Amino acid sequence: MHKTVMSLDEPLHVVSPSSSTSDEHICFQYQWHMRICTRLLENSEAVILVVSRPFATLYNGVQFSWTLRLADEFVATAAADPIPSVRRIFLYLYYKEGPSRDIVVESVDASVVESNTGDLLFSGLHLSGKEFTLGSGWPISLDKSKQDEFTQFIYKNINKNLDFIVDIKLNTKMFDPLTYFCDVDSSSPSHASLVKEVCRAYIKETEANGGEDIEDLKYIEDTKENEHDIHRLKFFHGVKQVTDRCRGLAHKVGSYDDFRKIVESAFAQVYLSDVMLQGLENVEDISGLVEGITFSHIPSLRKELEKLLCAEVMSENANNEFTRRMLILADSYSMEMLKMVAKGVLVDQIIANSNPPKEFVKITQSLEQLATELDKEGDGYSSNVSVDVIVEELQEMTKRVRRVSLSTTQSSLQSSHSSSSNSPNSAHDSPPTLPPLPDRLLDSPRLPRNKRNSLA
Repeated sequence: MHKTVMSLDEPLHVVSPSSSTSDEHICFQYQWHMRICTRLLENSEAVILVVSRPFATLYNGVQFSWTLRLADEFVATAAADPIPSVRRIFLYLYYKEGPSRDIVVESVDASVVESNTGDLLFSGLHLSGKEFTLGSGWPISLDKSKQDEFTQFIYKNINKNLDFIVDIKLNTKMFDPLTYFCDVDSSSPSHASLVKEVCRAYIKETEANGGEDIEDLKYIEDTKENEHDIHRLKFFHGVKQVTDRCRGLAHKVGSYDDFRKIVESAFAQVYLSDVMLQGLENVEDISGLVEGITFSHIPSLRKELEKLLCAEVMSENANNEFTRRMLILADSYSMEMLKMVAKGVLVDQIIANSNPPKEFVKITQSLEQLATELDKEGDGYSSNVSVDVIVEELQEMTKRVRRVSLSTTQSSLQSSHSSSSNSPNSAHDSPPTLPPLPDRLLDSPRLPRNKRNSLA
């Protein structure tokens, strides 16, 4: 049994955001309780350097991790005559982790309050419209007239406790997991629609003639063991055929590579929904499908399946056991986006509970039990999973999220942070146009293992 117990040293403060005329942005507020202190450099020079613990902005299952740094920098003036260096204090925001290498932050506002009373001591720190790259940071700057004042303020408060209140405003599109997958329906809707019609026509032809035009298919015996090798042949042959039939669209799309990507992505969507999902009988078959696509090396199909599973985890139909099962599956097969979304949903359950440590232990025990059951059932993917590692990641993510709340001053969304991961459509204008998994897969995760239908 996993014995880690979540600390309650930083209670969660979740605040519903106020109304606004815009629904394009969401603002998170982080309160950094810190003690201003100095550190000695090698030359015995004392400087201010304080770094916050990582904190996370989580919504709709998508999380970005950040850290703050209050630093004493030396800025040399560019005057012709030697002038002593001017010492200044800067507050930096760093981007640590997230699903995207680069992210645009709409704005950052910071102020300083007295730790015990909450009285405002300093304000006006602001940053707007900056692109952050993983590992990089920007100073939350001040007007030149106030920079020296801020520096003096910090030095006057050395060895004192202060709270920095930081509001980070982000575009809600950053919190839609489906935007991190190739989406031909959004990028080229008219072209994608035409290509999909050709894809469906080709699949019907192949079903009618048994794939007789696929030369290598006759060398593979049509058995359960060869199921996904057959899919691989059919898939790539289909992509080639559809590409040839739609070649007239190539010049309308842009580059030929872009055209090929549209065709392959569109064919993956259609082939997954019209062929591969049709043979699924229970939730265990999903793991077999992921395993087969992974080891048959069909990347575009794997991405479409991961995209579909992300949408299902976020949907209201997904029960807790399905979410936990998808977390174990994602960890085993390195489906990072699915893993992040599943963890986000579970973290929301933990922090929304009236007793977070108890809920954390409950989920931990459930994951351990599920992994044991999967081993007994013979699901190969469960043997690659370390539940202890998953639990540690959940614990760390929960701690980071519990330090952040939705800001009451700038956020424009109406749902509370505690229900964010269970509101999949809040981050985009319309529900995802994905083929739904059959209800029986979501509602009956423990159905007896049936002999899988042939998907070939």
